[in-house]
Amino acid sequence: MRAKLAGASLVILASLLAGSAAADTAAITEIRQDSNSHSTRLVVACTGPVAYTYYSPDPLTLVVDIPEVDPSKVPSRISVGTREVESVRVTSMVRADGRSLARVEVRLASLVEPLGFDSIWTVEHHFTPYTMVPNSLQFLTFMAGRRMGYNVGGGLVAFTALVGGVVGVVTAGLLEYDTLRRLGVVPMFAVGAIEEAAKLLAPLVLLLFVRPRRTADGLLLGVASGAGFAVLETMGYAFVALIKSQGDLAVVDGVLFVRGVLSPAAHMAWTGLTAAALWTAAEHRFHPRSLARFAGVYVVAVVLHTIWDSIGDLAGYAVLSGVSLTLLTVTAHRATRENRALAARSRSRR
Repeated sequence: MRAKLAGASLVILASLLAGSAAADTAAITEIRQDSNSHSTRLVVACTGPVAYTYYSPDPLTLVVDIPEVDPSKVPSRISVGTREVESVRVTSMVRADGRSLARVEVRLASLVEPLGFDSIWTVEHHFTPYTMVPNSLQFLTFMAGRRMGYNVGGGLVAFTALVGGVVGVVTAGLLEYDTLRRLGVVPMFAVGAIEEAAKLLAPLVLLLFVRPRRTADGLLLGVASGAGFAVLETMGYAFVALIKSQGDLAVVDGVLFVRGVLSPAAHMAWTGLTAAALWTAAEHRFHPRSLARFAGVYVVAVVLHTIWDSIGDLAGYAVLSGVSLTLLTVTAHRATRENRALAARSRSRR
């Protein structure tokens, strides 16, 4: 049987071993791997003739159902780890009619990033006579969720956004109030330094629990913490605007719209940069050079924050947004290259 899914060539064969075993007592004796530089071949060896069906529930999974076969002699999970195949899972099931069923699930590897590509494109199925992608949007959404650059899940990201935002806003508010009480004024640079440090508290604490530490994870959690901070700060600004305007919702809408559009290029980008540098330093066991790089990135974020707070026109915000998002994009691409290098080293050790 030959299948080709998500650009990965895969061949699965059922090997029939000579013997006197009856068909209803057939068993899977071995699942072996035959790989070369171009493809991966999986051979399912059985003690007798078998029938099977196969289908693909998603672009990266191939399911083979073999009725009346005992799979107990092979492991329930086999790690393959080639460029085409990630792993194989074998499950013993009972069908509705009471007959046994061995299910072999082959997880194909996502080859977009490991092969060095920066993007994936799909065809539009309405204008081609045949395609394996009946829904282009659904396929691209699925592939976006399969990116292998992050080791943290959605739950941790949401937790970081909530806790990081609350802790960051409360901490920054207390420190800025204390600075105002002591000095009578809060310098713009001090505001930037306080808020950038406060937003880093959640990613810093998570360093103690998340393993392995990767730059991409720090960047993602930093963006999440910055987003939580921006949401709560925006609510505060909107409330102040509502009071000062004596209930004018048009003024409140303006504040919410402008801050909502600019937040990805402000708090989210700056904290993403500093958290990525912090996690990179942790990944290198806080080597002096990596610590110096983190300090430099933190100073850059504070300077951008200070300039942002010192100007008041959209043209200036647009320029700073471009600078901030460019730095964030460069950092994300570097993190992607690091992940590719790690994946390549991991494959070479196998």
